[in-house]
Amino acid sequence: MTFLGKLQLASVTGLVALLATACGGSGATTSSAAAGSAGTEQCVDQAQALVAAARVEADLQIGAPFDMAKNKGKTLWVINAARTPFLQQISDGAKAAGDAAGLKVQLIYGDGTAAASQAAIQQAVAQKAAAIALVVIDPATVKPGIAAAKQAGIPVIDVLNRTSGAPVPDGLAGQSVAQLQRSGEALAGWMLADSGCDANVLIYRASALPIHVTMAETAEAKIKQLCPKCEVNVKELDLGKFSNTLTAEVQTEVRRKPNTNYVFPVLDAAVPFVDAGLRGLSDKIKVVSHDGVAQNLSAMRKSSSRQLADMSFAPAAALG
Repeated sequence: MTFLGKLQLASVTGLVALLATACGGSGATTSSAAAGSAGTEQCVDQAQALVAAARVEADLQIGAPFDMAKNKGKTLWVINAARTPFLQQISDGAKAAGDAAGLKVQLIYGDGTAAASQAAIQQAVAQKAAAIALVVIDPATVKPGIAAAKQAGIPVIDVLNRTSGAPVPDGLAGQSVAQLQRSGEALAGWMLADSGCDANVLIYRASALPIHVTMAETAEAKIKQLCPKCEVNVKELDLGKFSNTLTAEVQTEVRRKPNTNYVFPVLDAAVPFVDAGLRGLSDKIKVVSHDGVAQNLSAMRKSSSRQLADMSFAPAAALG
């Protein structure tokens, strides 16, 4: 932990599963073709470099130990934006750590909307929580709740909403941050290298998850930078409704743009619904995602999913 005015807790991300990449061939015979081939080769080389950089083992940094005895018996509220496997594992980890430290941990899940998160914060304030952790809930969308907690003397921690280096938002006692720009670049690099720089990508980004928006934007920018001919189609992922809508949306978008060969939803929880949407469509369409959810990694190992690449946070339980 580093103290810079307000508490900053750094979360480690690392590449955990990438399959072999394939590079496009050259065989050019004309000057224009040679130029195109050289451009493609340079694109592939740069893309492979991004993947190689992401595969470097993460430097784990653990802060100095501290005494939790004074917190024994206090109640911590962990409020999650929604009940997805990854977020539930974070909550479960927080509960286990709280039990070990003698804390009472109240776990709350929203429905992906700011209204549900706001109501949960107000409930925590009314119940006189000792502290509140907001997990992937953008503080900008729940300002009244944060203000009420501050007035009541309840510290609020922001978890996994901002990238490293971002200032702690007003009213918060601290934040846990991640470097998802690097994740976005690595996944963009994987798709470009795998396709020989012929990637036409459908990206689903969730506006409710600021760090995932950053990752999606970084991936889009890197693809356009290295491969101007590649197409990127960006659509919104509704965090509260995607389990009911995403399958049909993927089918519609791929049929609308039949040259799509990669789908990149911003979180692993969305992959099963993407897989379902791709049934009956081209078997050349591949899926990449983020979070390192155990079920996704298992499906990748068993080749039971179209997902072929994933970036992982530190284990979700450890984040909790």
